[in-house]
Amino acid sequence: MNMKAISLLVLLAILYTNNTIGQLSDIPFHEFINFAPIGNSSEFVVNTEDEFSVKFNCASPNFDFSKYTILAIKGTMKGHDQAQIDFQIKRDDISKKFLIYATIYGGKVCNCRVMKPGYAKVVYIDKVPNDYTIKFNILENYDN
Repeated sequence: MNMKAISLLVLLAILYTNNTIGQLSDIPFHEFINFAPIGNSSEFVVNTEDEFSVKFNCASPNFDFSKYTILAIKGTMKGHDQAQIDFQIKRDDISKKFLIYATIYGGKVCNCRVMKPGYAKVVYIDKVPNDYTIKFNILENYDN
């Protein structure tokens, strides 16, 4: 079974467990390039200029935080290839949540490296309503 098929099965299993099948809508997103979050967390939600300054350790760019929310993931891999990231955002209006699905493809596992390659993905979407939650689902896939 290829990695995309496995990812789809995992996604369907998560959706089935959350009882949200048929209630999700795809949310378009825009890449937010040239920025990578700092800190030990692997999941980031940024709604204000102050949060941006803390989580990205720099001054906020010309960005309208009243209209948009920034979402980011980062981490290190066990693979030796540069990460390929499949990123999807779903909105569930019944449960009032946004579901972030990120599948990281890292090539062959290599435990011999001292410095593990990293990955990061930073996007922005229309402002997330205050009464909604955000749940990240990050899956790493490696070749055998």
